[in-house]
Amino acid sequence: AKNMQGFFRVGGLFGPVDLALSYYRGFSDLPQAISTDTYQERDQRCEYDEDLGVPEDQRRGECVDGVLANDVTLGFPRIHVLGLNLAGEAVIGYRFEFAMVFPERVRNVVNNRDVRFGAGPLGEIVVDGIHPTSASGDDLVVDGRPFAKWVLGLDYTFGKNVMLNAMWIHGFPNEFGAGDWIQEGWSTRASGLRADSNFADCVQIAFDADGNLGRTVDGTRCIEETRRPKLGDYVVLGLDINFASQRGLLRLFTIWDMTGVYFDTWSPESGERVRTYRHAFTKEGFSAVLYPDFRWDFGRGFELHAGALIQLGQDYSMFGTAENGGHLIWTRARYSF
Repeated sequence: AKNMQGFFRVGGLFGPVDLALSYYRGFSDLPQAISTDTYQERDQRCEYDEDLGVPEDQRRGECVDGVLANDVTLGFPRIHVLGLNLAGEAVIGYRFEFAMVFPERVRNVVNNRDVRFGAGPLGEIVVDGIHPTSASGDDLVVDGRPFAKWVLGLDYTFGKNVMLNAMWIHGFPNEFGAGDWIQEGWSTRASGLRADSNFADCVQIAFDADGNLGRTVDGTRCIEETRRPKLGDYVVLGLDINFASQRGLLRLFTIWDMTGVYFDTWSPESGERVRTYRHAFTKEGFSAVLYPDFRWDFGRGFELHAGALIQLGQDYSMFGTAENGGHLIWTRARYSF
């Protein structure tokens, strides 16, 4: 019963405006990490994979005596959503969809399971740098602050054959949590060590009174991060052109990520961490989708479609990341009878 969902919506026409109010009690569609268990695999692994057929005595490169692996448990945060939808026409068509989301507070509990380093078990890992966490503590993944997402759309038809559509999207479907130009909240898109940093900049190792090895990790001086707000802003532009007595359709849509990107790193010159912003029209901050589509009706129920989905941007960007699967090109034929 505690996992049941509920929803109601009330709406109607108020003059020229179609207006609706709604409330939803349920769960986010996007899972979040609620626990991470780290365990040690103690088999030797080398730079060259054994599947490549290189004999063991001929393998080159560095080897390690094991790895630290992670099991991550996912959960769906509970949310309450107040919604507002309105649509109408005043010379041009318009619509506005707004959601105020109230999420539950979610922490990612991090545990070490039988992790040993050298002669003894690995003690508590304390990170004093950018994102505090510990081996026996927890890490906040959803802080419980309310946040807003919306879509504002405009459309206009030129004669009978050309339709133009424009939208401002605040918060893409796969973005969740407070953090935008209204209130601070960050998503780390990439991270790593500074090229000129060394191990001593990041880690201090010491034994406790019981002889267990512990380490203090401070990423302030050695970690570089590529970050952006949790909720981005996007511009959608679309154009439909009908021709040849409505037999042909040429469609071109594009989505531009207007959020930009931030680089956080240590500056040896100033002796502190610095943040650099790259806007959407720079190489680092650019990310976009192109969606061309062509359709032709041959008559008597036969249609032919061809199109593409082109995703552009750096590998840490919203549309350039590898998890999106890359570009797509397709053709489709349809016969109706």
